Amino acid sequence: MYKVITMILVAVFINVVVCERVFAHGRGGCMCQTSPRASHRYISIVPPRPVGWPHILFAKDVVKSFYAKELNVGKTGIIPEEELDALPGTAHEGIEFSLPAADKNLRGCVLSFKKKKNFEKIKHYYLDLNQKGLLHSWSFTKDNILVVLDGTMSEEKVGEFKVVLDEMSKGSQKAE
Repeated sequence: MYKVITMILVAVFINVVVCERVFAHGRGGCMCQTSPRASHRYISIVPPRPVGWPHILFAKDVVKSFYAKELNVGKTGIIPEEELDALPGTAHEGIEFSLPAADKNLRGCVLSFKKKKNFEKIKHYYLDLNQKGLLHSWSFTKDNILVVLDGTMSEEKVGEFKVVLDEMSKGSQKAE
């Protein structure tokens, strides 16, 4: 069994490491070459990208964008671990904030995720609570970000938050 694994690892080493050196020097003739006439002078390795997310956004940057667009975001704070742990999935980062209104303070939060599976679980968790009448909120997403706002906020005001989030991918970090 170990001999088979060793042979496979040696073959992979030869095809990957040795061929990269041969191609990088433009000599050709390596066993991983697909055509006897093919000549590769440069090797380009593209890092894998997380499935489903062309951009990675951070919750703190989303809240900063809300401030920058003067969306009347009040007091902010990091969501405590105990509250994040109570969710049905793992959020990477969570920031809660208040939204001062004429008659009361509204609340909102921004959650960021590393894993698509956790993102989907928590997104559906909030949608289910709304459908069952246990929560009244606005929820919208962009890449790996979930924004949840108080349901009594006007649709016009929610639209302003959504526009800011939608514009963020232009300056966000590319996923690697």
